[in-house]
Amino acid sequence: MNDNDVIDDILKNAVRCFAVKRGEFYADKNFGSKINMEQSCAEILAYARQSVAGLDGVFVKSVAKNKFDVSFVVTVNGKIRTVTVNFD
Repeated sequence: MNDNDVIDDILKNAVRCFAVKRGEFYADKNFGSKINMEQSCAEILAYARQSVAGLDGVFVKSVAKNKFDVSFVVTVNGKIRTVTVNFD
């Protein structure tokens, strides 16, 4: 498995952390986020950072809110990537 595959897997985990509503995952009630589209970008950023706090080497740098989704700029072990999550 090369570095890009590892980063892709970590990003998939981060997307799960963003997309799952906190408290709805039966095995871990602290998994997920409190993100919703009515929040400001600052609130979304704070909840996004909280949701990936347990992922080593992952940091959410910024967010951009669109009509139905949010784009997250994430660093994974120093490499910058962007992921988008739909919150309809």
